[in-house]
Amino acid sequence: MITGVRAAWRRGAETFAEVVVDEEQTEEAHRCGLHPALVDAALRLLAAHDAPAGSVRPAQPVEWRGLRLHATGAHALRVRISPAGSDAVSLTFTDGSGRPVADVASLTVGPVDDEQLGAARAAVRDDLHRLDWRPADGHAAHRHRCPQGRVVLVGADVLGLSAALTTATNGVRLHPDAAGFTEACNDDVPDLVLLSCPGSAADNAADVTSAVMDRIAGTLDAWLADPRLDGTRFTLITRGAVAAGPRDQAPDPAAAAVRGLVRSLQRQHPERITLVDVAAGKESLQGLPAALASPEPEIALRGGVPLVPRLVRAVPPVSPVPVWETGGSVLLTGGTDARVTALARHLVTAHRVRTVMLAAPGADTSTEVVRLTAELVALGAELVAVSCDPADPVAVAELLERVPSDRPLTAVVHAAFAEARATTLSTTLEPSVHEPSVHERITSVLHLEELTRPLGLSAFVLLTSTAATLGGGTPQDAAVGAYLAALAERRRTAGLPGQAVAWGGWNEDADGMLRPLSDADALKLLDLAPRVPAAFVIAARVDRAAVNAADPDTVPAALRGTARALPPRVAEPLPEPTPPRRGTAETRHAPGSPHCPANNSTVRWRNWCAAPSPRCWSSPTPTASTPAAPSRSSDSTR
Repeated sequence: MITGVRAAWRRGAETFAEVVVDEEQTEEAHRCGLHPALVDAALRLLAAHDAPAGSVRPAQPVEWRGLRLHATGAHALRVRISPAGSDAVSLTFTDGSGRPVADVASLTVGPVDDEQLGAARAAVRDDLHRLDWRPADGHAAHRHRCPQGRVVLVGADVLGLSAALTTATNGVRLHPDAAGFTEACNDDVPDLVLLSCPGSAADNAADVTSAVMDRIAGTLDAWLADPRLDGTRFTLITRGAVAAGPRDQAPDPAAAAVRGLVRSLQRQHPERITLVDVAAGKESLQGLPAALASPEPEIALRGGVPLVPRLVRAVPPVSPVPVWETGGSVLLTGGTDARVTALARHLVTAHRVRTVMLAAPGADTSTEVVRLTAELVALGAELVAVSCDPADPVAVAELLERVPSDRPLTAVVHAAFAEARATTLSTTLEPSVHEPSVHERITSVLHLEELTRPLGLSAFVLLTSTAATLGGGTPQDAAVGAYLAALAERRRTAGLPGQAVAWGGWNEDADGMLRPLSDADALKLLDLAPRVPAAFVIAARVDRAAVNAADPDTVPAALRGTARALPPRVAEPLPEPTPPRRGTAETRHAPGSPHCPANNSTVRWRNWCAAPSPRCWSSPTPTASTPAAPSRSSDSTR
């Protein structure tokens, strides 16, 4: 018996079934779009085709495409599973009246082994994500749109923006600097102001990044505070700040940091600030007019096509490569707060790391660190606490010399998220009292990255906040987080280990659209993150109800794929199964069972169709057609 499957039939390569949730989940299902248990039952049914008796396991979803939700609140559904290419299937869910509830155009699946199944049980459901860039909805219908009103470009037009806009608008006025533009606003206030940030051709030095950020932050700070510009929109245009297309190189860290900074300001000033990243060449700039007229807050133009960022679930591969080597030392830097000490404890207890070095200002005198040292010694491990200013290259070099020769350094984890604290949002980059500046925070990572390059590390992990991706937090946190995500991409491109993990609400007040993560949940996600073949992942528990309830204009671009306008129609319940008539074969058997002959399927289909005639399968033999119905696309089944 397959959990959640009430009855099942086969017809050639297609499978048909009735799937239900457990009785105690019925009330919960009434509040869902499509309850995960219904999808899980269909996947178990799919895996049962080739599995030996008694070994049925859910198939591993690898990629979802074309998921549409037509109705909500179902606790029992009929499902049809059909081949959709190599290693892929399509699914169609219908309710008791035969009307569609949900369908998936293509679901690529893979096998699940014991190791991955064990990790899945330990992981927090759906809380590990990656960023996916996809074509904006309605692009084809709106590609000829252009911004309305007066457009001004401030600064040197090194990206060729004015030429791309001249034929699509009434022309673009140029102001070589912000001071000249501000003076001109006394006579004529524009509707749209463009500010370009082409990126840096120099190295990734912190002083280059800081200079660019200071210029952009100061300019936007003055404009947003100017009452004459209350009705003006501002667009920051970058080049190379994100890797949105398959041919893109690793992002430029300086441009990425500026983009992260402005993304944080977007949450404070919704509908007033937008972000556009353009690729080199005239082809991408052809889509600039439509991008500037788009309601999307963030766009990357690639080949003239506007791409938008969306948060999607990250699926770890079946065979992960070990990250933490028990025979070496692991270096933790960036602070001594509860999250860092929890990570040190976890490396010893869960991954059997025997030597942990913790480096931060005041680490050797921290009460929490002293307590942790005694605890880890009792477990047979060693904690070496070193007071070190990571922004000082000499201090970092001396720190690395203290690594035991018989236990060489194998991994580095740098905690770049801010200390848990109450924060007042600001448009400036001025640090709070006793808090390092953006320049210092970036410098400390660059010294660490440079000095550990020759050591053959198995892991270089950068822990940041979601401010760089979802906004919120402080502009400082957002800028640093975006810089480190780009740095991790660059390391991967160079063949070095590197991954940035952005946390949402770990032991601190979560963003209004995120729910908090406990230590246990966050550390489980950290165990899974290295399995994901991506340089940047997001560990956050999205509050989809809060996203749906929020003003759509205030929802960050990355979360707009999780928002869903729920259809008003509620799925009709399935009729209760009727007991077989005397002398009639019972046909409730798993697919492939020797007790489920083809002629019995016709009997059962007649019983099914005795209920109000379904539109999808209106005859004893199910048809291949499924009625089309308008719906809004969604990437979430919850």
